[in-house]
Amino acid sequence: MSASLQTFTAARIALTLGKKRQSVARQLDGITADKEIFFSGNLTKVWAIASLPARLQSDLTAQAERRGYRNAEAMLSAPPKAWQPPMPLSEIADSNLNRAAQLQRALLPSVQRQEDTSLNAAEFETSGVEDYKKVFGHEISARHFRDLFKRTIQRDGGAENWSNLALYLDERPARKIKTNPATAPCADEFRPLQQIISAFKNLAEPTAPEIQHLWLSSFDLHDDLVATGKKPKKAKLALLKFLQTNAPRLAESPDALRVAWNRKHARWVENGRKVSALADGRKEKSGYFRAPALSETDRDKIIAHARFNCGGRISQAWRELCQRGQLSEEILSYYLHNPASKSHVPKAIRDLATHEVKLLNDIHHGPRQNKLNGAHILRDWSGVHAQDYWQSDDCTLGIYTFIPNAEGWFDLIRGQFLPMIDLRSTRILNFAFLPERNYNARAIRTLITKTADEFGLPRKGFYFENGIWRDSKILKGASDVGPFSSGEVELGLGELGLKFVHAKLPRGKPIERIIGMLQDLLDGEPGYAGRDERHDRYERFQKLKLQIENKKTHPAEHLYNLDQWENRLHEICEQYNATPQNGKMTQGLSPDDAYFKFQNFSDPPIKLDASCRFILASHKRPISVTGNGITLRFGKQVYNYKNETTGRLRGQRVLAWFDPDLPEILTVTDMQRQNAFCVHRSQEVPAMDAPPEILEQELARNEAHQKYSKTRYRILRANSVHLYRPNFVSAQTAELGRVIEAGKVESKKENQLQARARKSFGKLGAAIPSRARAETIEAADELAKMLQKDDE
Repeated sequence: MSASLQTFTAARIALTLGKKRQSVARQLDGITADKEIFFSGNLTKVWAIASLPARLQSDLTAQAERRGYRNAEAMLSAPPKAWQPPMPLSEIADSNLNRAAQLQRALLPSVQRQEDTSLNAAEFETSGVEDYKKVFGHEISARHFRDLFKRTIQRDGGAENWSNLALYLDERPARKIKTNPATAPCADEFRPLQQIISAFKNLAEPTAPEIQHLWLSSFDLHDDLVATGKKPKKAKLALLKFLQTNAPRLAESPDALRVAWNRKHARWVENGRKVSALADGRKEKSGYFRAPALSETDRDKIIAHARFNCGGRISQAWRELCQRGQLSEEILSYYLHNPASKSHVPKAIRDLATHEVKLLNDIHHGPRQNKLNGAHILRDWSGVHAQDYWQSDDCTLGIYTFIPNAEGWFDLIRGQFLPMIDLRSTRILNFAFLPERNYNARAIRTLITKTADEFGLPRKGFYFENGIWRDSKILKGASDVGPFSSGEVELGLGELGLKFVHAKLPRGKPIERIIGMLQDLLDGEPGYAGRDERHDRYERFQKLKLQIENKKTHPAEHLYNLDQWENRLHEICEQYNATPQNGKMTQGLSPDDAYFKFQNFSDPPIKLDASCRFILASHKRPISVTGNGITLRFGKQVYNYKNETTGRLRGQRVLAWFDPDLPEILTVTDMQRQNAFCVHRSQEVPAMDAPPEILEQELARNEAHQKYSKTRYRILRANSVHLYRPNFVSAQTAELGRVIEAGKVESKKENQLQARARKSFGKLGAAIPSRARAETIEAADELAKMLQKDDE
């Protein structure tokens, strides 16, 4: 081995890279050291650059390039130096020093635990992030913590002087604004200039307009001093001394300030003492504004192509238009066609197009997107009381629960969550949870009924969205006709005098925000799959879900069942109701407190008692009784009812009172709401292999419905009187008819005698005469009886 081979300890490599020594030691574990040396009294392993793992070599090479060293070996060989701030601590702004002190307190525990071998990298970073949050009050990412820790270790340079406040400063700390004693009291003649300087936002870095204003005021003051009898030269020297003391940023030295005064004052006088004479014209004269102006035609082409053909990407639009030569010759001849990066767009071009491309983004997606992100009205809720309006909406929560299925196992469902809130206070009054993929109007009506049972009816109505909430007749009925008009349509809840207001956009529905806040409370619950399961893709839960579906794991070990989940939802809703909300509607109150504060106690809500609750719970529909009984349809749901009583009313118009809470029984009255009776719902029969008991039950219902018509038919037919028209024929035709009828009677009698003869002579075993008479047949019968007695 060459004697000149340079080797380095793991601690030196870690210090250079800003890593923990244990981290580098783990990477070197299993790699034979090039040699061992005594370091700080201990035998220590050292490695050459070539012996290090490829990952360490790559990190060291990259670090050497960033820090300006010839190579990694030169960087490691250089003695470590503690980092120095760009200015003394005494000149750094107090805000930066305070932040550095906070960062010192946040990082000091991590610096002290970096030698703890019991912590892995993830645990070390987690502890550091928690320490940072305790000091600053907010979290940072693990990556940001690593950068801060690495920067502190590198700045220390191995000195381990963790009390050095400079190690924790920002890269470019602000300079402290110096308060010059000369800027305090000054002569009255310079007080106007003193006021201008005091108004600077940053005395250390005044803006160009502030400097221009100071020069102009100085020249005006100089003219005023000369006008009062002071010599021009003395007035100028006094002004320059004042400016040098109080506004040192005007020039680097007194001579430079004097030269600048003479030049600017002369130009100001030559141009008629105009403000424009003091403007800094170096930027305009520098030659950096030679690019041709972008015409409106070229600008429109770039914007249109970016928006309609490139998905809003200006770089692609600029590149394609230049390649096709579709811009003006002046633009194409000035700008390069082969820039270093294909995504390069001249800044002037990008600045002119970016704003309008973004402006067209929403309208390009569609009118609805444009409305959602466009102008909207501001709403005043002061005139709305609690319990005036209710609002509800549907949501598929991100929590999976399980229910038994017909196969002896369980189905995993997310279900439909329908909360009902008071619009003014945003308080959750009640909710429905349906273990199904979709909900229907009957579920909405049931939720309204249950909520009204507890809180009474809303004073004015409901504020719903469109879709099923708008179109369902079971909710509000038709709005243009009454229940007994010529149309004879249902009214539903509309009969109670409640209004239905419908939001056109999600922005108009406060419940959208409420549902979002409830979703925030679900993170960490068992079975959480994310708000957008397809894109969130929580891998651990997806694996668990697959195991449950394959019957490898019982869901009760990991998920809520239906009852447990409904109980937990009640707890979450109560937690939301009790939490203060700083919105426009609740004004810092909790929804529970806002519900009682914003009540209109002079107009209490109406609560229906047992005697009239059927008005709320029942849905009326005028309907005709058909050959298959009474059939009600709500969307895809079909309800059929029939019995013997419906059979008697077949073809008549009746009122069907449907209760969404109890759809198995239908109450029926006549159109005057009298003569009520109840009929059970028919059950659907499996198309193939129907159970005998179900088939027999439904056939009996059909028979009962048909029984009345059959009975009436038999009764009426038996009691009917047949009337016929008399015959009018000639005498000859009538005589012929009598002869034919007499012949038929004689022939019938002959046939009857022959039949008796065959029976009687057959018993005797004798030959049957061709024309038997009645006396002969009777004699044969007597003889047969006698023979039968002898045989006995």
